[in-house]
Amino acid sequence: VPIKHVIAKKGINFDPRCPLCRNEDELIAHMLKDCPFALNLWEQIGIPQPLTSTFQLDLLEWLKRNY
Repeated sequence: VPIKHVIAKKGINFDPRCPLCRNEDELIAHMLKDCPFALNLWEQIGIPQPLTSTFQLDLLEWLKRNY
């Protein structure tokens, strides 16, 4: 996945931070669930209440529980 964090690790010189929040590197977990913009999107589409606590899990466990 050509996220900024991976591209920066390959030696291409640019800012690896998330272009939306600019707070953290653009990692897959950040892009899908940890970025405030992603979380806002999930809230807008109406995630079921039991799944809101899963956002604190690591990416693999989060994917398993939300699948």
